[in-house]
Amino acid sequence: MDSNSLVGAAGLPQAEARRSGLGLLLFEPRLIWNFIRYDLSTTLVPNLLFLLAAWQSVDSSVLQLASALSRGAAYFLLYVLTFCLSNQLNGIEEDRINKPDRPLVRGDVSVAGAQARLWGYSLLFCVVGLASGALGWALVWITVTYLHNVVGMARHWFGKDLCMGVGIVAGLVPAWELVTPMTPTAWTWVLTLAISVFVLAPTQDLRDIEGDKLSRRRTLPIALGERATRIFLSVGFVVLAFTTHYLLMDSAWERWSVRVCDALLFLLCGTIALRVVMWRTPRADHQTYMYFTAWYCMVLVSACVVL
Repeated sequence: MDSNSLVGAAGLPQAEARRSGLGLLLFEPRLIWNFIRYDLSTTLVPNLLFLLAAWQSVDSSVLQLASALSRGAAYFLLYVLTFCLSNQLNGIEEDRINKPDRPLVRGDVSVAGAQARLWGYSLLFCVVGLASGALGWALVWITVTYLHNVVGMARHWFGKDLCMGVGIVAGLVPAWELVTPMTPTAWTWVLTLAISVFVLAPTQDLRDIEGDKLSRRRTLPIALGERATRIFLSVGFVVLAFTTHYLLMDSAWERWSVRVCDALLFLLCGTIALRVVMWRTPRADHQTYMYFTAWYCMVLVSACVVL
């Protein structure tokens, strides 16, 4: 078998076969980046922040932090990669409308190549999970991924949002447990964030309404109506500001650093609540969702301060 056949079997474009060895070596990291780059702020980054909060809470050594971060980085890179591969394999036609810059739509890799990577990286994810003591949560995440992308729970707003909420638990709990066992306080943070994301996840769907209608998805803006959904979300983000204050921040309110974090979270929630009802283009809705991901990262930065 010649080199072109080998490369084609791996799912690389034929042009890659003519590149240097260095070009082929760089192809896979670049491809991985293109699959996951839009999801890092909701997966890898916040989960590692919660890992850092766990380390801060027990005052472990810097050496222990470095060990936990290295294991966490490998685990959560595979966490997001396996989901993105599965999600994009099962949404190629929708991505042609909503996200035309994704690798499978652009032809950066073949469907067969992406499928082979999904199986290979899923196996590696389980191996890393086993080595990190998080195999159970890795299997939960693989199950959620399958239900969301293959079974089709993502096609209805309740199933999609439920998967996102469970995914928060399946990410934050192993992040904490890579450092220390879960505590009641840690569970309060995890469940508060999981429920908040479950309720407010339709923010993500506002930007894709037209594409979702064409693909016959029943997201909340389609099922409930765009206007009603925007009002619901706007009120929800106002409630969220007070919920996170009383459940997560109030116990350490006497510290100025906690007050600063709380103020920033209030500002973000207020900004999102306003944007949801005032700016209604797909581009503006995408930016609003980015504010939501910024809130999610900020609340986990706050965990490093509070816990």
